[in-house]
Amino acid sequence: MGRIKQFKVEDALAKATDVFWQKGFEAASLTDLTEEMGIQRPSLYDTFGSKAELYRDALMAYQAGARAQLEKLLAEGTTPVDSLRRFLATAIPDSINDRKGCFCVNASIETASHEAEIQEVLQKHFLQVQTLLARYVSAGQAAGEISLDLSPMDAAGYLLTLIHGLHVTARTTADPAILTARAECGLSALLP
Repeated sequence: MGRIKQFKVEDALAKATDVFWQKGFEAASLTDLTEEMGIQRPSLYDTFGSKAELYRDALMAYQAGARAQLEKLLAEGTTPVDSLRRFLATAIPDSINDRKGCFCVNASIETASHEAEIQEVLQKHFLQVQTLLARYVSAGQAAGEISLDLSPMDAAGYLLTLIHGLHVTARTTADPAILTARAECGLSALLP
């Protein structure tokens, strides 16, 4: 009979996410993780498997939360273009205030090129976000707000690339006016 866990798996995973988000996969040591999570190494291995599996699980949990927040944010827009503007604007205060950037963007830069499983997890997430954004691009086209010359999926991919760039830029540029101007310039490329 296995031992009863003395911790909440969701809470431990959230704490691991914070460590990986702050330090990255390579720099996060097992000591950093177990201390922050409040568990011992055997519990980490028993519950999550390896450090790499814990990283994957943390990334996937982050992605699920980010997509849910994005869906809510986009739905609050008054027009399709307003929704897309809100999407781009999220990169600015989040990245400036905590300087951690986006966990998915950080993972793309640090691990995706040499970790096939992480690359696959990221690609799936980015495709889901792109598909969601494409719905708003299509709605914007139907409303006459966005050029009909653009493929909705290509335009959504462009917006995804733009927000990734904003997250990276915000790590070294703390001026929200500069980031807002870049977001607006990028969004204007979609207008008729």
